[in-house]
Amino acid sequence: MPRTARAAASVSGAGREGSTLAARVAAFEAVLAARSVLAAYQSQAGVNSAVIVREAATAELHRVVERYIDLSLARDLIRDAVDKVRARQQDPLVARAGALFKAMTQGAYVGVGADIDAKGNPVVVGHSISGTDVLVSKMSDGTRDQLYLAFRLAGLESYCAATEPLPFVADDILVHFDDARSAATLEVLAAFGATTQVLLFTHHDSIRQAALRLAETAEVQILEMG
Repeated sequence: MPRTARAAASVSGAGREGSTLAARVAAFEAVLAARSVLAAYQSQAGVNSAVIVREAATAELHRVVERYIDLSLARDLIRDAVDKVRARQQDPLVARAGALFKAMTQGAYVGVGADIDAKGNPVVVGHSISGTDVLVSKMSDGTRDQLYLAFRLAGLESYCAATEPLPFVADDILVHFDDARSAATLEVLAAFGATTQVLLFTHHDSIRQAALRLAETAEVQILEMG
């Protein structure tokens, strides 16, 4: 074949290869463009979906908060109603024990009452001057002893009102009391002497000294033993 013919054939082949390459490049660019459009659509769809989820969560949160407020208000109203009923129907024994407890604690507690613990069991609580209710388990040893003594005296007082009085005998019941509350409790016991005879034994000189001071203004007899 003449050189001119071979050159023409070569040029013609190169032209076809160039056209094929250009077509492939165009097709590749078209694919890239399509992917870009699809990614943009998916991205926008994702944003829209996130917005929908956020709005739904916000609406649910508002619903839950409103429900919580309604339940909290209802709980407070029920609690207030129960407290009012308890106050009107309080056992006279509990009321009397509360008054004695107030005197022994020098007003740190203004009374006692009943409540329901987390397990649904009835419990005794002390009404503190600050307005909070204190469980017996949360009281100090001295305060707990004063509460028990208040109930003992209230029960004995009720018994003595219905039948022949029995003496009240106690041995070092003030051992966990501080000096101020010991003096206050001695005054309560001295006043209780109007209901029945009270015998208090102690080997603590501080209690003896407090009783001596009380004897100056109240009907108290002190007997030294051994």
